[in-house]
Amino acid sequence: IQTALALSHKEKGEEEIRQVLGAFGIEKVYEQTVETLSGGERQRACIAIAFLKDAKIILADEPTGNLDHENALKVLSELSRVKGDRYVVVISHDIDLAENFADRIVTLSDGKIISDKKAASEGERKVDPEANDSASANGGAEKGVAVNEGASAEKGISAADGAEKESPAAPG
Repeated sequence: IQTALALSHKEKGEEEIRQVLGAFGIEKVYEQTVETLSGGERQRACIAIAFLKDAKIILADEPTGNLDHENALKVLSELSRVKGDRYVVVISHDIDLAENFADRIVTLSDGKIISDKKAASEGERKVDPEANDSASANGGAEKGVAVNEGASAEKGISAADGAEKESPAAPG
């Protein structure tokens, strides 16, 4: 973690680094080398580094792909938390999680937009901790991107699946 920050000329104190790692459930990796981390820990550490680098744009392709449901919720919750301050785009096959964290869901199939819609409002969202990965339910043949519009209506988190059957809407 410290090496990645040093290479990007970002100075962060130990307390701040540990706090961000803790938000992703990986506080124990602070003093470990990358070779000793599991795949899921590496994935969460990469996202934590983007937070620590103060990246204004976070592009996350399947950030929950190697994570169990609990850790997937942690990652998407943290990405959602910063959506007012940064641009966040998440690509995912998990429509259930996308609908609970995205403000906008753009569904792609064979490289074409087949749906572009606002996601459920905050009051309508329900995260089901027992939900299955919907990619397995639809074969993962389609992929999507969704954008959560944050405080400035220009920033946010994205996620989508491909299970949508709507006709394309004008982006907005």
